Amino acid sequence: MVVLKKHAPERRQNIRIPFWSIIRYRINDNGSIPISNNKEVVYGNSLNLSVGGLCFETFESINVGNNLDITLALPTYPLRKLVISGTVLRCEKINLTELYTVALSFKNVQKQDSFAFAEFIEHFLN
Repeated sequence: MVVLKKHAPERRQNIRIPFWSIIRYRINDNGSIPISNNKEVVYGNSLNLSVGGLCFETFESINVGNNLDITLALPTYPLRKLVISGTVLRCEKINLTELYTVALSFKNVQKQDSFAFAEFIEHFLN
């Protein structure tokens, strides 16, 4: 017997595309309880990207609601380095690994950065 999973309705407002890149992030707790005693830069691997957010993998669990400062590079010509803030929406441990998948919603994105994401995604889709 095959059991089919029921999927929740799509809640995303923006199209997501696969996006594999090394990212850097730093927890910007802004008064919330930090998950560690330092605010060091940590590396992760992005999985997908939209104009409104990013999903990535990392070796640490990050509390939902934490604010992160993310640095990533869009593989455009010329290469575009972006520093963007976002809020953690979800953090889930990947079974049998030491990795976590983190879903991040961008906040206060500058117009030129939002345009760069949109242009990159449109180029990917064409």
